[in-house]
Amino acid sequence: MTKKMSWCLALALLSTAGVRAAAATPKPSWDCLRFLVGSWTGDSTGPDQGAGYFRFEPRQNGRVLLRTNHAEYPAQGSQPASLHDDLMVVEPAAKGLKATFVDSEGNVILYDSIECTDKPAAVVFLSSAVTARPRFRLSYKQLEGGRLEGLFEIAQPDAPFSPYKRWVAKPKAL
Repeated sequence: MTKKMSWCLALALLSTAGVRAAAATPKPSWDCLRFLVGSWTGDSTGPDQGAGYFRFEPRQNGRVLLRTNHAEYPAQGSQPASLHDDLMVVEPAAKGLKATFVDSEGNVILYDSIECTDKPAAVVFLSSAVTARPRFRLSYKQLEGGRLEGLFEIAQPDAPFSPYKRWVAKPKAL
């Protein structure tokens, strides 16, 4: 066997092993997040009041839960009108679930703790404490009438969480 054929065979075996390992990984349970799945529209309150829409949907054959978000903020005082887009990928972790948030302003938040409750249906995404950096907490709670309440909070180092943005959303009409 030539050296080139040996490399090709080794590469083929390695790529097949990777596919088999990925296929053997069980799909995560999204049961506690099922109340979020769908398309939503709503208004926010906080420093920047605006309106927008977001969607939670299982992707990659049910292995991740993807949230995409779009918000529009009108001009306020000396601030011009602006747009905000972000996405968050929820995926399996060693213990439960974790999420990665990335937005159009270049912010990245790693949520390594996701806690769910079922009465009422609610979820809290929490970032880890990192020296000299703020922490972030993103919460969703199911309300009566099929609506959803969202809250994004920030905690500066050695300080408690403070609400930054709050919103109420309803299922988006298709």
